[in-house]
Amino acid sequence: MKFYKFLLFVSVIVPILFFALFFLYPVLALVFRGFFDVKNGGFTFDYVISTILSYDFLRSLWYTIFISFVASTLSVFLGLPLAYVFYCLDFWGHKFWRCVLMIPFILPTAVVGVAFRMLFAENGYLGFLKLDGSVFAIIIAMVFFNLCVAVRIIGTYWQGIDYRVVDVARALGANAFYAFRTVVLPALRPGIFSAFSVIFLFCATSFSVVLIMGGSSVS
Repeated sequence: MKFYKFLLFVSVIVPILFFALFFLYPVLALVFRGFFDVKNGGFTFDYVISTILSYDFLRSLWYTIFISFVASTLSVFLGLPLAYVFYCLDFWGHKFWRCVLMIPFILPTAVVGVAFRMLFAENGYLGFLKLDGSVFAIIIAMVFFNLCVAVRIIGTYWQGIDYRVVDVARALGANAFYAFRTVVLPALRPGIFSAFSVIFLFCATSFSVVLIMGGSSVS
């Protein structure tokens, strides 16, 4: 009985120590350095306020929001038709192609950044587009990286739609576009917002892609 209590104690205390050492301690250290003036030994907001209001911080914040918003919007927009193809149409090997579609997401962000940097470089296959180091190239890389997320989330919602409701709308005289806008799209709306939110979070934290493809001019 004592042995089981010991195992229970270890199973609880080890995750707590791991969390405290590798998450809580670094966060508290950052907060301490941000709000405490080490040289003068006092509590201050001056450094935090000056950092938030600095040009470099506001510029980086603007780039982060802009790139993440555009990449998330394009990923959802392109993911809608692909979600229908891969989750609503029955064709040979559709499950295999679903898995193939997920390959970009499992690649390390640094690998994706280096691959697209080589692709858009002057001696790359798309070097003639002159997009090396541009914001547009970063957005393309992020769409490539996160498109499968939009397809997976939206496709799951699309797969659960009861098409008998769509058939009723068509029988009452609604054309295909009107039936999609009034029946299918409202059912997909939670999936669209979920996909957009998740992709926006991924894009906003993909610092390595931005740093590799844009360098200091963007990051």
